Amino acid sequence: MIKRIAFFVNSLMLGKQKTLTALHQTFENHPHDIFESQYPQHTIKLVADAVNSHRYSHFIIIGGDGSMNEGLNGLLQGVRLSEDLSVGVEQRYDWNALQKLFVGLYPAGTGNDFARSIVAKPNFQYILECIEQNKIRTIDIGYALFNNVENYRSERFFMNIADVGMGGAVAVKINQKSRWLSAKMFYNKAIVQTFLTYKKQNMLCYSEKEKIWEGKSMGIIGANANYFAGGLGIAPDVQLDSGMMQVVVLGDIGLWDYLINLPIVMKKRHIKHPQVFYHTVPEIIITPVDEDLPIDMDGEFVGYAPLLLRKLHQKLHFLTTLAP
Repeated sequence: MIKRIAFFVNSLMLGKQKTLTALHQTFENHPHDIFESQYPQHTIKLVADAVNSHRYSHFIIIGGDGSMNEGLNGLLQGVRLSEDLSVGVEQRYDWNALQKLFVGLYPAGTGNDFARSIVAKPNFQYILECIEQNKIRTIDIGYALFNNVENYRSERFFMNIADVGMGGAVAVKINQKSRWLSAKMFYNKAIVQTFLTYKKQNMLCYSEKEKIWEGKSMGIIGANANYFAGGLGIAPDVQLDSGMMQVVVLGDIGLWDYLINLPIVMKKRHIKHPQVFYHTVPEIIITPVDEDLPIDMDGEFVGYAPLLLRKLHQKLHFLTTLAP
């Protein structure tokens, strides 16, 4: 049943007024409200408040991977039963309440990586079609337990990818805001700077059944979906509804190895290299050996390892024409 539709948009988004005009024209016959975020993490509160109001059945995020991440965490905050991290995640959230809600994405960000996996389109008519014809797919979400920037144990959910290593170092640089560069220019600058300065770190990664990696690594990636870093199909095998994440270990590889394999990764194909490994598991733990390991989650810096990553099976109803 369609109640009201809630849309969430960054108040500073380029072309916002044109986008909102198209939204109103498309949904003029459907009751809807628009919420504009005013500062980082504000979307989490806006979505959580909308969930708790019990007025809305559909929640549409207008933005990129960071906005989608905040929207997801707002949804979970809205159905959270307890903040006690000693209680298992399956018991601390009202998953039945979450599955009465429907989520959509109008991609309007810098990378739009999750949009590639879920086949979201920057087209309000497409979203309306999914709502009216109940075109949904019940998908997995990623869960992470880690140390936040204040060094307190914290948790967060993700739609796309969480990783440590070079990706985490890039996320730290992106977190250092620039007043004169566009988001895309700043992102590219951060990647280049990190390429030139990053030193591979020793880290340990293991699953419930086995040790996955120990030693120097350029990065370890836990994927709920296929893409990251603006269109790199780093996890070619992961399925959105399988309950299993794809773990990609970029071991002791050089910058040249990374660069020459970029065209392969952009085609969502496996890297064939003796120091690149793929694993399929429901959960991993990554711990640092020598130095702090910053975490990149859906393009944002969130904190540091030790990091637990888990794929939660078929928890979210997502608007899409993508077939299971």
